[in-house]
Amino acid sequence: MKQCLTVATTAVVHLLVLSLGADAAEKFQKLGGSQIRARLTGMEITDEVHWADVFAANGTLTSYSMGRKKSGKWYVAERRTVH
Repeated sequence: MKQCLTVATTAVVHLLVLSLGADAAEKFQKLGGSQIRARLTGMEITDEVHWADVFAANGTLTSYSMGRKKSGKWYVAERRTVH
């Protein structure tokens, strides 16, 4: 039993190390407004327990937080340069 637990723990650690290495290899990119819209549209961002935000294609934002539902609008504003 102890040996099975050790093997399982070792396998999990190896998977974590491999996944961290893959994440570190990804490059961050600056996205433009159209790219942000394309990636967010139709997406749900959530912690899978307490809250969720759903970004609809028509600009509607539906938020769920601790059992309460709220609706609003979402949009991507162009970045303004401050001098």
